[in-house]
Amino acid sequence: MSLKLTKEGAYGYISVLISKSPNLALLLDIIESSEPIDVQTAISRGILGSEYSLLIQAKSIDSIDEIVYNSYKHLIEDLLKFMPKPYNYFVDHFVEIFDLDKVISMIFMMEKQKLKVKYIVSQIGPLMEYIVYSKRASGALSSYTNCLSISKERPILDVIKCLMKVYVDRVVNTLYLVSELEPIENSLKIFYLFSLLRFYRYVLNYKMLRITYNIELKDFAKEIGVPISIISLAIEKTDKIYEYIKKDRSYALIYELKSIYEQLKLLLYSPYSFIDRLTYLLIHKFYESMLIRYLTMHRYAWR
Repeated sequence: MSLKLTKEGAYGYISVLISKSPNLALLLDIIESSEPIDVQTAISRGILGSEYSLLIQAKSIDSIDEIVYNSYKHLIEDLLKFMPKPYNYFVDHFVEIFDLDKVISMIFMMEKQKLKVKYIVSQIGPLMEYIVYSKRASGALSSYTNCLSISKERPILDVIKCLMKVYVDRVVNTLYLVSELEPIENSLKIFYLFSLLRFYRYVLNYKMLRITYNIELKDFAKEIGVPISIISLAIEKTDKIYEYIKKDRSYALIYELKSIYEQLKLLLYSPYSFIDRLTYLLIHKFYESMLIRYLTMHRYAWR
């Protein structure tokens, strides 16, 4: 028996999830005002739901990550179960960013320990299989592991660039499937902006490790086929992010989220577009998970 919703039913389901999501704009305003805020305070003020109360007792970064991951894992599983085709493919490919974020974080951690590139890549391959392949059919993500096997002597940031390019290509291809049912222009633009800001943050984190590496956001954007107008917007926003981070790098996530949030809200101005609402929800949930992790860890550096 199929559990898939009709497109109309899925639209209503997504709209309810959006309405019940935490107010990220309010959280950002509180954080920027330097008003004391943590998960417990956010729950007591009704900004976060009681389901996040487990985080109050978290004793380590690993336990924080596990609680946050599990809370969003169930949501993603429900989306995959209920979304009609081809929207479920879009969800399935979009959420790979959660796994990529873990893998790239591990790459940076190993790089910080001054490990040789050859050793890092040899360790990341099995990690990728452990994190990603355990959830998917064998060979489903071979294009990602190809990024790790092309050359064990290539610069680490080239590996990250390759991983992100594969990710963008996979998600964009699913959006093109959706385009047979409804316009995707708005969602595609926001997804490109989201991907460029993520890539920029990875580059920035890498440079914070005092690694000399010259890579331009514009070049990467052209490689993945981003329209000139979106490239200009991304550069404008990354310039602002960089200026803010020079003052306080612990706020990097806050500035990244602020940079995309105004654009993200525009997706809700298309009241009859299902893909716009779904794209809004997925990007919102990604940043929501990171912001909740940020609040739980208070102001741990570089994440």
